[in-house]
Amino acid sequence: MINIAIIDQNEIFRTSLKTLLEQIEGFSVVMNTGYYGFPGRRCSAPIQVLLIDDGLGKEKCDKVLQEIHQKNGQARSLTLVMFEDDLNAHENQPDLILKSSCKKEFEERIKRLIKF
Repeated sequence: MINIAIIDQNEIFRTSLKTLLEQIEGFSVVMNTGYYGFPGRRCSAPIQVLLIDDGLGKEKCDKVLQEIHQKNGQARSLTLVMFEDDLNAHENQPDLILKSSCKKEFEERIKRLIKF
């Protein structure tokens, strides 16, 4: 089972992404929250993959990543970006994925992240 956390301010997007990811065999969303609901939040299972909204800004993203890594050590992250221009601006960062990506793309990228 791959345990996934979603941190994004848009509740409708988070809920939709959670539904999509849980349709994939072996995927479980163990945390689904906005940035302000995150600090100090406990999880019932260790997080292996973190999907985090680039729109939070570098400082907030770094803070979340630091806390996740302190609690989960080996957790990997994918940064969710809204526009293709954001991907192109950061060509050398393989840890970015478009929010509008299809289910198959999310599945492949998450599995590749943890070398499933």
